[in-house]
Amino acid sequence: MKKILFIIISFVLIGAVTVSGGYLFPMEESAAANFLLPTELTWEDSYDGRPGFVKFKVNDPNRAYYRMELFRDGTRISTYSLGDESENYGGYYKGSVFTEITESGNYTYRILMSRDDSAAGMAAAEVTTGSATFVYDSSNTVKLNTPTNPRWDTNRDGFATWDPVPNVWYYSVHLYRGSSIVTGTFVDTNYVDFSSYLTNTASSQYHFKVLAHTNDIRYYQHSDFSQFSDIYTPGSGTVSAGDAVGQAISDAGTRGFVNCVDDLKTKYGASDKKEELRKAIIGSTDVQRNIRALEDGYARERGITVAPPTSTVSGVNASEISVIGAGLSATTGSTIGLNVVPTTRNRTYDTDIYTNVLSFNMSLTEQNGSVRTEVTSLDIPVTITLPIPSYMEPSRLFILHYLSDGSVDRIYPVITSDRRHATFTISHFSEFALVEAAQSSSRGNPGTSSGGSSGGGGSGGGSGGGSSAPAISSAGKLNYEGKITQGSTVRDMVVTTDYLVKMGMEVNVVDEERGVTMRFKVTAKNSVSYFADKTTEDCESVYVPDTITINKRKYLITRVGNSAFRDDANITSVRVGKNVRSIGKDAFRDCKNLKKVTLPNTLVKIRENAFCGASKLKSVSILSSELSSVGKRAFYGISDEATLRVYADKKTFSVIKRKISRAGLPSGAKIKRGE
Repeated sequence: MKKILFIIISFVLIGAVTVSGGYLFPMEESAAANFLLPTELTWEDSYDGRPGFVKFKVNDPNRAYYRMELFRDGTRISTYSLGDESENYGGYYKGSVFTEITESGNYTYRILMSRDDSAAGMAAAEVTTGSATFVYDSSNTVKLNTPTNPRWDTNRDGFATWDPVPNVWYYSVHLYRGSSIVTGTFVDTNYVDFSSYLTNTASSQYHFKVLAHTNDIRYYQHSDFSQFSDIYTPGSGTVSAGDAVGQAISDAGTRGFVNCVDDLKTKYGASDKKEELRKAIIGSTDVQRNIRALEDGYARERGITVAPPTSTVSGVNASEISVIGAGLSATTGSTIGLNVVPTTRNRTYDTDIYTNVLSFNMSLTEQNGSVRTEVTSLDIPVTITLPIPSYMEPSRLFILHYLSDGSVDRIYPVITSDRRHATFTISHFSEFALVEAAQSSSRGNPGTSSGGSSGGGGSGGGSGGGSSAPAISSAGKLNYEGKITQGSTVRDMVVTTDYLVKMGMEVNVVDEERGVTMRFKVTAKNSVSYFADKTTEDCESVYVPDTITINKRKYLITRVGNSAFRDDANITSVRVGKNVRSIGKDAFRDCKNLKKVTLPNTLVKIRENAFCGASKLKSVSILSSELSSVGKRAFYGISDEATLRVYADKKTFSVIKRKISRAGLPSGAKIKRGE
């Protein structure tokens, strides 16, 4: 079913919609008044004869704000916000209202059209006549069981859960702060993550209740609401990972270090939670000190010895290596220590991207009696500080971490104030490399200092193929308008300008062959963000490249920028390059004809509203098993018939599936594991 089914249900969950002071929906000027109101307001059995679906014809081609009002025996019982329906011009809107059909009666509806959803717009709305009547008799139906035992999950902060009910299509869950409703949502599982709605103060008290819904009102009635859950106070439970470490230190005096550390391991054992803890550790020296204190107490209680680091790698002096947290992954009575040794593998590096590469293997080795083992996966992330070789420029330093699946993680370390050491936090060990980003020789232009910026850098180059010199604005936006040079594929894009391209600058490029105007913003660490300013009408397929070479310097394209393709009605398919790690906020929002998307195995983040409103999007392939963050409403309003395939092992798939399912996915969409 269309995306609108999801929209209708979402509004039903929290009752009648208040329309004043909301989002002002943009419209064509021609739609200011005298709307062409919908006609043929009927009811239909859309799913195998199941009742409770409405249908009407959309007659106005202009943008407007639509509402639906539902009546039972002449009394209005619900109001639905439908938004803009101009995309259905000449066709029919179809949607479900069976969630509100709860008792016997004569049901009708009508449609209202207005300029926007402001109070003034609503007051001036034009209204259709009433629809045909749907007569509903619930006398021969069975009421679903009321959900029982609503409670807060003791292992996952902010998660509401309850006992499952048979024959349920989905549950609607209402969250309250005191007596005021905070939000309503629906899920097809017997739990929901409310953590993002919970204010972390001791005075905020939350509880929730649950309703079970059917999708076939011929045989079942919706259940009654459950009783309220117990009160949940975020200040006493929902804490950040850093605060959880601090709390463990506070509790260790009474509960012991072993118990407190074991609680942390349980709480942050899942891959997504461990990543949350890793970020908290690297982001705060206070958290690092607390981890060190936990390690000391834990080792003391369990008789663990943490040995000094060793190194046989030239340029990595063992006396300058620091490790925090290694003892937290050791077994009772053992000795554990970090070892840095030369790598036995020969790797080929792209010299346009990397220079001064220092490769090595790094591992934790545990000795327990006569048994010597290598610890590769950590219960608690460890923080490592390494000396920076004198021949490397700290501002261009990063670390390559070669993972067991063949992929490479780029780590951007924290450089100490003396610029002599690099600090980073990891959750597992393997082969590493200290790498300096390549920096070509450069020549400046008038008014611009020579040389590259920290981590971004740039270089001069030849002229732009005889074209006139582009103008550079005070905002650092380099307008290069011309045809790009390409190899056999669009991946080999080369841009030549007369001017130095520095970090933060934007380079605009016209790809005349593909009909795309592209914008690249140079960011830190030798990478760029990619934007598409526009596509021509005959450009249906978009490929986000792997790299772009600007003035003989190669940049990894690591991000699709915020709103990069927003409202682009031309594109139907997108394939994202292999170096992209993040899809920006609103990147493909309201791309009404987008049907197919392929995302790379390097992807770690999809930001909020990334594909929101891409109503025809039916095929999404996510090749990444490292996807750790999916923003709110990222897939809100895509096709109800969409299939999202995630290529990951079973354990990782379940984690990623949970993240996607909380990103506004329509009820009919499916998340499957790719093989």
